[in-house]
Amino acid sequence: MHEARRFLSNKSENIATENVLVTIYGTNLPQHIKLWLTRQEILFIDKPRQCRKCFSFSHPTSKCKNESICENCGEQHNIQSCTSPSLTCILCKSPHKATGLKYPKREEERKFLKFKCLNRLSFIDARRKFQIYKKSYSSVTLTSHNDHAHDKTHYVTKEELTEILNRQMLEQRILSMEMINSQALLLQQTMDKYNEHIMKNLSCISLAIKNITEETLNKNLNENEVKRPPKSKKN
Repeated sequence: MHEARRFLSNKSENIATENVLVTIYGTNLPQHIKLWLTRQEILFIDKPRQCRKCFSFSHPTSKCKNESICENCGEQHNIQSCTSPSLTCILCKSPHKATGLKYPKREEERKFLKFKCLNRLSFIDARRKFQIYKKSYSSVTLTSHNDHAHDKTHYVTKEELTEILNRQMLEQRILSMEMINSQALLLQQTMDKYNEHIMKNLSCISLAIKNITEETLNKNLNENEVKRPPKSKKN
């Protein structure tokens, strides 16, 4: 913040008012400032600025590259040479001046500037997001209006509601049981495959043990025959 000045209602008597002029460096406003030991939120909503040449709200007069438009009839001539008996706005084609203070285009620009300020967006981002917001809001409003205009809702009784709930609970129970049965079947198939795999491994192990046992027995018998001394002959 550069400086803050309080407005005076009477300069000769220096009677201070509640209005304060705050000057801030840069082009981006801070969210708050500290002013006389108090925290003040900053919410600056600019007024609509209209080009005085083509009466558009998207650029200032100094940057306008369009032809001069008549404020009264919307044609390409100066207002001094206008002879049209009726008023026609160049923006919305309604019967009013292009600089009217209460016509819809200016009100829409006020809403856009408020949207830009509240969301703290740049001009380009705010313009793009405001178009999306405007379309979504208009669609919701139109849908709500059509729903109210063509409301054919059937309000059920307590007995009908009870029957509907019971039917939904029964359908949910059937779906749950089918899901449980399918999971149980899948688990059973998995366990069968696992048991089959274990039995194959056990049979292979048993066969290997049997072979090892037979080989060991045969080896021991052969060793015993070799070590047995010969029988002595009797005289």
